[in-house]
Amino acid sequence: MKQNGIVYFIGAGPGDPELITIKGLAILKQADVVLTDQLAHPSLLSVCKPDSTIIHVGKSKGKHSKTQAEINQQLLDFAKKEAIVVRLKGGDPFIFGRLGEEMEWLTSHGITYSVIPGVSSAIAGPGYAGIPLTHRNLSRSVTFITGTTLQGTPIKDIPKTDTLVCLMGYHHLESIVTTLLQTNHLSPSTPIALLSQTTTPNQQDLYSTLGNIVEDAKTTPLPTPILLVIGEVVHCAKTCEWFKKTALSQRVILCRNTGDCNEWIQPLTTHGYDVVHAPVITTEYNPNHQLTPEIIKQSDIILFTSKNAVYFFMQALLSMSLDSRALHNKSIVSLTKPIGETLKTLGLLANYIATNPYQETILTCIPENKLKNKTILYPTSTLAMKTLNDIAQKKGAHVYHHDLYTTRLRSCDYLTIRSDDILVFFSPSAVESVFTQTSWPHPKTAIAIGKTTYKKLKSTTQSPIKLLDSPTPQALIKLLNS
Repeated sequence: MKQNGIVYFIGAGPGDPELITIKGLAILKQADVVLTDQLAHPSLLSVCKPDSTIIHVGKSKGKHSKTQAEINQQLLDFAKKEAIVVRLKGGDPFIFGRLGEEMEWLTSHGITYSVIPGVSSAIAGPGYAGIPLTHRNLSRSVTFITGTTLQGTPIKDIPKTDTLVCLMGYHHLESIVTTLLQTNHLSPSTPIALLSQTTTPNQQDLYSTLGNIVEDAKTTPLPTPILLVIGEVVHCAKTCEWFKKTALSQRVILCRNTGDCNEWIQPLTTHGYDVVHAPVITTEYNPNHQLTPEIIKQSDIILFTSKNAVYFFMQALLSMSLDSRALHNKSIVSLTKPIGETLKTLGLLANYIATNPYQETILTCIPENKLKNKTILYPTSTLAMKTLNDIAQKKGAHVYHHDLYTTRLRSCDYLTIRSDDILVFFSPSAVESVFTQTSWPHPKTAIAIGKTTYKKLKSTTQSPIKLLDSPTPQALIKLLNS
């Protein structure tokens, strides 16, 4: 009998991608299919498998990319294909996330599912603003409500509580305030906070009173999603606010290969940037490579220009029943220090690390007398530039250029790119992928890492382009701040 797959409902957290649970992130990495809403931070999708199917089913006020019935049917259809299906929901799926309806639907069709709760924006949002929802002297109770009924009309019955948190109430703010003043124990002087895009670098806060908030909100409109927090605890934000917003709330899109990108994401995030990893290319081992034990034996120098080249070269060695002992008399050259660190993890030390991390200048780190009449083994990608061959020939060396892995272009159309986002391109193939595989608008600002990438961008887009000479996160941060 055919077995069905499984559906995981995962809470993506309130906006900050690092607030997803460890378990949720682990399952997301295994997913065959991901149905994501618009409140999940887009960088979370970069951890998905290269061959996973990602479908955007986001909902916003007056605009649904998929109806609830369509989402239910997709969950069912994919689960029947024995897939690991993830329904990625912003915040916590149990808090006004319509999780009950989707669970009931799957139950009625005999589909197995599991729920991984998330951090709710109803709790994290006020916390990031310095508002404790309970306080021994100010609030002994807290109530969470939705500002919209099933019919899309404003709510009329609001329970009495010390602290009230309202989700999806911004568009019915005037009606909610009127109801609170008429039927509750609150007064026009009761404090209220409007918290916009909480836990992200774009978080904005508006503080007022119930008597003034409607006019204040018209004067200072905020982007959704917005939380309403009402009660005396709102005053705590004056002294307890800790999440300081900075001017550096720009979103930066890293257009590069799949895989771990934390060495770039963490420094940028620390400096206040909203970082999204867009894995627009993916690499796969090429089992049909022409590398042989004899070629390795004849080589004097082995040149590594990427971490992928290191991993796939070692994979090729093992496939030939060889290991690092086959390199005992070879000089190893690394394009950058991070590649050198990758070599160290595999028990290999680079003899030379390039001072100028570009293919055009990498050989300058090797003394001229160590190059003449030498054979260079260059494990790389099928899409790699072949300019090194001519450069080596001029120095009296010969290059064996071996395609150990294939670079495949990958669409990231599931990511919504804003017009003011800064796109950073890590390779010519990343440029090709973005402008042929996606429908993103041409960026107002593009940054090219390396001269070869810069040339590719110049021939592809009319957008202003900046060249990053040093491929390090610190150099990128300096360029962004300039």
